[in-house]
Amino acid sequence: MFRVLIFLLLLLGSVTGKAQNTLYNSDEFQRFSTAVELMQKEKYGAARQAFEKYLTRYPESVKTEDAEYYRALCALNLYHPDAEVLYTDFVEKYEYHPKAGLAYYELGNFYFKQEDYEKAIKYFEQVPLAKLNNNQQLEARFKLAYGYFGQQKFDKALERFDQIKTTSSKYSAAASYYSGYIEYRNGAYDLALTDLTRAEKEESYAVLVPYLKANVYY
Repeated sequence: MFRVLIFLLLLLGSVTGKAQNTLYNSDEFQRFSTAVELMQKEKYGAARQAFEKYLTRYPESVKTEDAEYYRALCALNLYHPDAEVLYTDFVEKYEYHPKAGLAYYELGNFYFKQEDYEKAIKYFEQVPLAKLNNNQQLEARFKLAYGYFGQQKFDKALERFDQIKTTSSKYSAAASYYSGYIEYRNGAYDLALTDLTRAEKEESYAVLVPYLKANVYY
């Protein structure tokens, strides 16, 4: 009877422990899911608070790294002054995390939208392109080129526009147009005509290109 009693006590302790562990994991999962849902609904203020509470309660969970990244993303969308630091800290701590490549990409996009081309260039230059999909790579390349164009660093801009102007992408016509403009500016008229003619096939540039081509011919 004594042995049976000990066995039952051990069994009860095991079951109780498993139940508590399940409850713990359930709470962890629920908190993280709620935070992600808020972020997806673009309720970034509430989402940031939810991620911070999650990180306080579960500082070493399997989702800690993701939670830190999403917290930075929320801060960026809220224009919080610590967003840049949160992103750079994330990359330093989790260099090999799948989202490490996205961190600089997101920062570059953010500053590009603000027309802060100096900072956009700073972060797009650090983007590990191999970690992005093809569309993201092309977007990063184009915005980096346009950032240099916006700063009137035309040689650097032309080099990067040339890399994407013949690709089958939505950036091809724009890259061709800007390449053509820079080549015209540099006196490379034959190259300018080739690129402008390519850009002219796109409806959005069909009105602009003839005037520039007229100047080239002149």
